[in-house]
Amino acid sequence: PRGMRNLLSSVTARARYRRTLASSFQPGALGLPGQGTSADGSSTTGVFTETISTNFAPTVTLTWVAGVVSRVEYTRFQSDVLTSGNLTVNDVQRLGASLNFSVKAPGWLVRLPSEIRTSFTASATDDSVCLQRSGSAECASVSESSRHQLDFRLDTALPPSMRGGASFTYVLTEEQHTSSKFSQIVFTIFLNINFLASQVR
Repeated sequence: PRGMRNLLSSVTARARYRRTLASSFQPGALGLPGQGTSADGSSTTGVFTETISTNFAPTVTLTWVAGVVSRVEYTRFQSDVLTSGNLTVNDVQRLGASLNFSVKAPGWLVRLPSEIRTSFTASATDDSVCLQRSGSAECASVSESSRHQLDFRLDTALPPSMRGGASFTYVLTEEQHTSSKFSQIVFTIFLNINFLASQVR
């Protein structure tokens, strides 16, 4: 829309959907004719497994006029595995967002030859597994976990052939089925130096 052209320079959206169906049969041990075998001696009993999985992943990217790029993505993966009448359901959902832009360092603070690249990234993942036994209408929870992560990064070029910056990461992992939580904070300062070796002829 015209009213958004002064703010946005481009909008990109895409989505992926995939559905997979797989089945397998593992025959049982061969026995005597009339006891789980056919006339030619092959087994007529065994374990039949059927797997149905779906994957849906839409993504939207916005590029703003000031050079700011924002992105939001969502992914959902679900698989149903049926084995001997028992159904195992695995459901994984992930939501992520990122923001990238460049800023110029204040001259009164420090003088840098290039802008400072800045990026924010956040993600949340939920993973659950439940088991529905044959003849039961309820899917009993087996495991349920979640992970939340936040990343912040700054980096810039330093003469003559260096690049330095800092990053901050916070991770929170929860295991609901065991009532446990684990949090982690990582702060890093880095400096990359590029060396070039050549031979004069």
